[in-house]
Amino acid sequence: RQFDHDRYLKLVKVIVDADGVPTLSPPAKDKDTLRDNMLELRKTLHHMAYQHKATKKLECHMLDILSTIDEHVRVTGEGGRKMKISEAALNVDTVAYPKMTDTFVEALLLTGEQPGLERACAEYDHRIVRRKLMRLVAHWDLPRVGEAFTERAGPLPVPDGDSVISGVLSGYRAAAAVVRPGEALRAVALEELRCSVVALHYGMKEHDPITRVLFHGKANVRRGYLNAGDAKPLRHKVFVFWNPPVSEPSDVTTLERLTHSFNEWASRLIESHEASAAAGRLPSNLAPSPSMWSRGEDAFVPALAHDVASSVSAPVSRPTLRSLRIQASCPPNMDDPAFGGLPKRVP
Repeated sequence: RQFDHDRYLKLVKVIVDADGVPTLSPPAKDKDTLRDNMLELRKTLHHMAYQHKATKKLECHMLDILSTIDEHVRVTGEGGRKMKISEAALNVDTVAYPKMTDTFVEALLLTGEQPGLERACAEYDHRIVRRKLMRLVAHWDLPRVGEAFTERAGPLPVPDGDSVISGVLSGYRAAAAVVRPGEALRAVALEELRCSVVALHYGMKEHDPITRVLFHGKANVRRGYLNAGDAKPLRHKVFVFWNPPVSEPSDVTTLERLTHSFNEWASRLIESHEASAAAGRLPSNLAPSPSMWSRGEDAFVPALAHDVASSVSAPVSRPTLRSLRIQASCPPNMDDPAFGGLPKRVP
């Protein structure tokens, strides 16, 4: 799949819209081409490359490495002032910022001559060069309305990374009593878990960009903005990774227990969301405070998502199981729900 930009540029015209603003206007017959070969291509590239789980792992490792470099390396900026690489980037120093290329960073890590970078060099060699990446605990496609809960519940608030990690850790000890109970419990520190929440869409989140394109028909007649109604809705994904120290390699038992704990937490999150809809109102602990409303809806929504995720961190009894799209590096026994298998769909 590829987008023929040459054809697009040949056929696009400048049409004055209803407000008198000159606007680029492709022919109406190209609507499907724009959707399939441009918008879908963008979404596919984010799914297969830019926001792939391996890309997210490498990003997390490089953030750790760059954080260590930032503590020990200084670059010369405007007026000869020495500064951290983070300062040069944030302030866009015209002298220091252009120096921070891939070659600059790789030279620091491959030569190992800079004092204080021993840990960063070892991390780079182990994680990036040898590809000993962090392990995937869970890759969850957040369900849309009607997929794993009733439509009455409405869209599921997207949890933030801190709430996901705290939820997994809160159920980790209980998971050890279920998954391989005869083996010892390995301590997992908070900083060893990483979470990344990504959104896959056409470029405007839940909105369809096609409805913002001014099309024209034959003889340059303005056709207006089309409301096709066939855009695929926004899809969110949650990645959880386990990054044990280099000196303590990962093991299958701990990874299975973490995955089990995530499965339990995700199921409780869905149940809490559906229970709120069944009650016809938000639970008291999720009701918006006056301070939330004073900050506006945009401030309330992420706060609500955090509170919903936090409210399900403690284990609860769960009589029924539902179908969730969760993948993992070492999933527990999928045939036995007691081992954290993917829950079955509730009729």
